[in-house]
Amino acid sequence: MRVQQARNACPRSSSGNARSVSTSEGEKKRSAIPSLLKSDPRSSTSTPNCELELNAPRQARDAYQRALELDPSHAGARVNLGRLLHEDGHPLAAANQYLFALTARPNDPIAAFNLGVALEDLGRVTEAITAYEQAIAADPAAADAHFNLAGLYEKEGKAAGAIRHLKAYRKLTQGR
Repeated sequence: MRVQQARNACPRSSSGNARSVSTSEGEKKRSAIPSLLKSDPRSSTSTPNCELELNAPRQARDAYQRALELDPSHAGARVNLGRLLHEDGHPLAAANQYLFALTARPNDPIAAFNLGVALEDLGRVTEAITAYEQAIAADPAAADAHFNLAGLYEKEGKAAGAIRHLKAYRKLTQGR
């Protein structure tokens, strides 16, 4: 399975970028982040770089890096930067971004899933298994994590785990 984009990243997601008004310096910096991550600078919404990522991934990567300069703990920017790095052939750099995201948001199933994919690509199977398990613990309905975990368990000769997660995957994807 390919890596996934942070949930608050694109208009197709169910959750949006939350905004809050505060006078603290940190809040002022954080409130600037959505404007860095808009797909259309003229837009009044805070939809991130979906179009930019497709048409100019380097510019999107730069926008996420600028957002992280303003708020290094912005987990969504870390996940999306990691995804772009991974897609550009840099799984180790991507894994580091996912780890930073999980430091900020330990129960982020997408960061954990993407970390699993990156670690799997790096041949670090035991760590990938742990990451997929973390994704499932955060979101038991993470079908792709169940699928990938089933494959790794099968490769590791753990048939019972492989079957359990493949059944979970099938149950979750039935009727999709």
